[in-house]
Amino acid sequence: MASYGVVIEIFWQSLRHNPGVARVTRRLLSVVFVVVVTYASLDLWQHGFASLPRATADLGRYLRYVEGALLPIMLWLFTRYRIPLGRNLLGLTLGNAFWISVNVVNFAFWSAPGNESSFVLRTLRPASYVITVAVWCMALWSVKADPVRPAESEIERDYDVLAAKTRAILARTSNRLVKVMKP
Repeated sequence: MASYGVVIEIFWQSLRHNPGVARVTRRLLSVVFVVVVTYASLDLWQHGFASLPRATADLGRYLRYVEGALLPIMLWLFTRYRIPLGRNLLGLTLGNAFWISVNVVNFAFWSAPGNESSFVLRTLRPASYVITVAVWCMALWSVKADPVRPAESEIERDYDVLAAKTRAILARTSNRLVKVMKP
């Protein structure tokens, strides 16, 4: 769950100058988290609360898969809207991307029959964590100022245009509904 918290923090820090997108992203990440926790809880309940450690491991695996899906979305969002990342946030993102990708691949191979006790898979995970922490330490060793935010970003203009169009469509629909409802 801590890794999902890192993903949330990366989104919040990178989108703090884009309040519209940050609000949508915050809601989306919250809904995804609730769905994953609910799924894991229902799975635990269905099996009669037989194995809480197994359910916890499943929750971690599900969250890692979600993080693996969110990672390309996050990177696309950063490049598409040219969201500037400072050295600290870039290091945090790169370290987390490495950690998530190694874990997702590791889970995929681990679930294959015959790989449950593989020495390589058992040593890959701790080694990848050490590499991730090393990347984070190098990136976060000293605080670097974030790049200066442009006056108005493309993502905020897109969000404002979308909001204005949505308001206009809702107003037209409301007017039409009122006309239809009048006798």
